[in-house]
Amino acid sequence: MNIVLVNPPTLHLGATSGDLLYLNADTPSLPYYRLLLGSDASLQGEFSTLPGEHLGLQSLQASLEQAGHQVVIINACIELHSNLQQTLNRIQEYHADLVGFTGPLDVFAENLWLARMLREAGYTGHITFGHDFATLNHQRLLERYAEIDSIVRGEGEITICALAVALEQRLPLQAVQGLSFREQTHIIVNPPRPVIADLDTLPWVTRHSLKAVRDLKMAAGIFTQRGCPYRCSFCTTGMVPRAEGIRGRNSWRQRSARRVVDEMEYLVRDYDIRSFTIVDDLYLAKGSQSAQHALEIAEELLHRQLDISYMIDCRVDSIDANVFTTLQRSGLKKVFIGVESASPTALSFLRKGFKPEIIRHKLNILDELGIDFILGYMFFNPLDTIEGLEQSYQLLLDLGFADPSLFRTEARVYPGTDLHRDLEQRGLLQGEFPFFTARYQDAYVQKLHELMMNFDALYAQLLASSAPGEELAHMFLFDLISGSLADMIACCKRGDDHGLEVAYHRLVAEFQQVARPGR
Repeated sequence: MNIVLVNPPTLHLGATSGDLLYLNADTPSLPYYRLLLGSDASLQGEFSTLPGEHLGLQSLQASLEQAGHQVVIINACIELHSNLQQTLNRIQEYHADLVGFTGPLDVFAENLWLARMLREAGYTGHITFGHDFATLNHQRLLERYAEIDSIVRGEGEITICALAVALEQRLPLQAVQGLSFREQTHIIVNPPRPVIADLDTLPWVTRHSLKAVRDLKMAAGIFTQRGCPYRCSFCTTGMVPRAEGIRGRNSWRQRSARRVVDEMEYLVRDYDIRSFTIVDDLYLAKGSQSAQHALEIAEELLHRQLDISYMIDCRVDSIDANVFTTLQRSGLKKVFIGVESASPTALSFLRKGFKPEIIRHKLNILDELGIDFILGYMFFNPLDTIEGLEQSYQLLLDLGFADPSLFRTEARVYPGTDLHRDLEQRGLLQGEFPFFTARYQDAYVQKLHELMMNFDALYAQLLASSAPGEELAHMFLFDLISGSLADMIACCKRGDDHGLEVAYHRLVAEFQQVARPGR
């Protein structure tokens, strides 16, 4: 069977399907990876830690090829597509029997547009969608969008192979576990597929796109485990196992350290890869079992004397000086940490239990070991108070993490999560499925959020019109925004609406003064 798997170009991040229905698909945009690499302040001529490969699709491709199918991945991000028509043209180059689309809610509108245009061009093959977003909303997607024939729920390697066999041999789709599909006017939800208990039985992901990724100076990716044992209210990853009836250890499984390092060694030897981004949803959690797995990989790397560097994702409470000392010796250079907030109200709402003093202590361990870190932060949260927002503001100043974009981040509403259900129950949900936003419970948090989103739009316009090298320095912009935010928060605390507007317009005026052409 001829199969095409598609990762969309991510040019319209967060757009609704309504936006794209009227979009001129030939209108060029800056390719997504060019945008990311242009804003990666850590590059300085070195390789980015941004992983350019799509390991999810590459794992599907490996399993399908092993089963004898012809599979092409169109990773429109790697191919630097600047409009959706380019992606559509690439899909149409192949006479595919099955086309699969992947991606979170943020790119659903792009995937839907591509599927719709394929249908309008006369494509009669099978179209399937996958990923966390599709898994959590499979019935509603099939009910609303006739372009989609099926949803591959949860892990896809075995399910998509079974789907391909069923389509090729014209067998009933009811036998394919983990699949939801439309049969005439009825939506059929097949039983969940048991998880792949032993991840070492999977073939290594294909690496057909690795040269293109390295040409872009992006990192090679590798996965060591799947799932997440936590249930943060805003996150889709932890919701998928629950939705598919997966409990206990099966929701978070690990590859053997030997198998992981075997693959790393192969990439070093055959591709001269020296830096990796470990793309696990969560590499390190709190507890001895997780730490033991990370230490086994680190010790295997040290034993084989692999001269590499790598980046991981971890929780704040998993940072232990002894463990991270060994990880640092084995090549750990950078960590992504989901801090999210310093507000007790917001942390409770998001199901994150880290106090600011704990965050400061744990991040100090990384500083002392010389390990860089990136913060995951949600500065604005629908249930937060101005006092809580002030605490989040103060933590960013205390950490000295001068990333101005963190002052404009917000909690996203992904349908199918507990955050979505909670906001719906509180009457704070806005919009139509699947593109929801939230109203803010505190009127002044709402006002401050709206002002900062307006400023974000101004900044985006500047980035779009700036030539390379003309971007404002991060530290300068951080100082500019943080100083103005202090004034705006103070105005909100005393209920001074006029002062809030004055402080915001002062920020805009100062920004425009330094951002004007010929500055």
